[in-house]
Amino acid sequence: MNAVAGLEGLSPYVSIDRADWAELASHTQLPLTEEELRAIRGLGDVLDLKEVSEVYLPVSELLSIYAKGTQNLHGNTVEFFGERLRC
Repeated sequence: MNAVAGLEGLSPYVSIDRADWAELASHTQLPLTEEELRAIRGLGDVLDLKEVSEVYLPVSELLSIYAKGTQNLHGNTVEFFGERLRC
């Protein structure tokens, strides 16, 4: 049994299977060609376009959402405080 019963749903982490994760970015066009991927691939790296589209593209979209949210928060904070805010 869990040491702290009833707290299972309070984790900041989300568990999602690979197929569902890949589907999150299915509407986004892959920004790399196979040739470009070969050019940036590291030594011994077996990364392919399927891996990029299924794993890294959704990560990239999620990071973009966080970045836009942070920019909006900063803008709203500056607007709220006006000239009182000293950076």
